Amino acid sequence: MKPLRERNPIAVALVGVVAMALIGLLTFYWNDLPVVGAGTAYSADFSEAAGLKPGGRRARRRGKSG
Repeated sequence: MKPLRERNPIAVALVGVVAMALIGLLTFYWNDLPVVGAGTAYSADFSEAAGLKPGGRRARRRGKSG
């Protein structure tokens, strides 16, 4: 393997700029990533929603949410 000094400086710079751009995009869109992001958000539209308030607690099968 050639040392970095013996390689084409333009190609080395190009690879560095692309790597920095990918790291920048990764940090900018971190919350939108499916595995490490904010998680799954659920929403629902009800035809009849008597007694439900925005942000209120909801009963789920395995516990409470809201």
